[in-house]
Amino acid sequence: MDRAAARQPKSTIRVHAGDMIGASPLISSYFHHFSTIAAINRMHFDVGTVGNHEFDNGGDRLASLLARVRFPYISANVVDTEGQLRLPPYRIIRRNGVKIGFIGVTTNTATRYLLPRFARRFRFLDMSDAVNRWVPALRRRGVESIVVLAHAGAFQRRVPGAPAAGKIVDETRQMDDAVDLVIAGHTHSYLNTRVDGKLLVQAYSYGTALDRVELTIDRRSDDVVASSAQIERVRHAGLRSDPAVAAIVGRYARRVRPVAQRVIATASRGLQRGGDGLGDLVARAQRSLAGADIAFVNPGNMRAGLQVGAVTYSELCSINAYGHPVMRLRLRGRDVRAVLQQQWSRGGTTRLYTSGVRYRHDGRRVANVTDAHGRPLDPGRLYTVAANELIATGSRFSVLRDRGEDKTRVGTDVQALTAYLHRDPGALR
Repeated sequence: MDRAAARQPKSTIRVHAGDMIGASPLISSYFHHFSTIAAINRMHFDVGTVGNHEFDNGGDRLASLLARVRFPYISANVVDTEGQLRLPPYRIIRRNGVKIGFIGVTTNTATRYLLPRFARRFRFLDMSDAVNRWVPALRRRGVESIVVLAHAGAFQRRVPGAPAAGKIVDETRQMDDAVDLVIAGHTHSYLNTRVDGKLLVQAYSYGTALDRVELTIDRRSDDVVASSAQIERVRHAGLRSDPAVAAIVGRYARRVRPVAQRVIATASRGLQRGGDGLGDLVARAQRSLAGADIAFVNPGNMRAGLQVGAVTYSELCSINAYGHPVMRLRLRGRDVRAVLQQQWSRGGTTRLYTSGVRYRHDGRRVANVTDAHGRPLDPGRLYTVAANELIATGSRFSVLRDRGEDKTRVGTDVQALTAYLHRDPGALR
């Protein structure tokens, strides 16, 4: 970012569109993300907005983190029913004699990614409606160059100007024509296109690229008269670390090293995120921790793969980066079948990883549901089930939420995987 800004030092504004924390490696999560806040405070951002992951640990934790941030966060569509998180809807930045207005919004699907006990505190209003509400306020203050920081995304072929489709495309189309630029996030994808004349960009994820946008502004009218963007890949090889940021990373790395480098097991084979091998392993681990008959694991529970060689605690924390609580509950056989059926509901598919249960499906129809030994499940019998809190109490698998009895937290997904591999290191052979 420093190198890119050096091309136009007096005219550069640095922004981000959320998910700067949350579901993060141990060097961040172990310190409740205070380490990451310390680092981004030295990256010279001018303004940012919140993504869904900023809410992963609840509103109180988010408020304490934002209190440490040294640059403004904005949000026009997040409503905190407890009134603690009072983010301004927009920010006006003056640079090189011109004014640019920034409005922040977060996808209104954010609650589906949050533990329900955290999500119920917040409402996420329609993004384009929120933007359109505040555009007139900016214009009354003499701002004609307007940028939206939107934590919502879409997908596009990796060709500048190619058509794109997805949530932020639809929302951008509904935004006031006074909006000039939308900087997107959330879908970890490439975007560099125009929607009804508005430039729309997104730079992949995990710091592997950055958006470099140029706006040409008429000083008489304050209007944007031209705009262009490049999605620049970040090449770390040969790049010298920023001393201030490197010092922070080094300090926290030293503090967490005794915990992070503890070897739990040895893997003779790698397991990829999104692969059945890793999902099945995590399901067995959670079933073991809960002492359950059956376990269900959602695919989003895993955030990284498993590499060949020594498996450290840090690596397990990267796999189960949320640290979600694992719950033990009781569910009748007929309801286990109903959970499996819900994998194909609401017009989409969310395939669960399972342990202790087998089944076949013909399209959306589940059949031949048996236990691990091939015995048909008794529809009326109560089985013990393990599932993380997100799916055990959320709306996506409402059978778990509504029919599960005696829900009890028994640990976290990281604790489950650590204990399982510690007890059975041969599981990775």
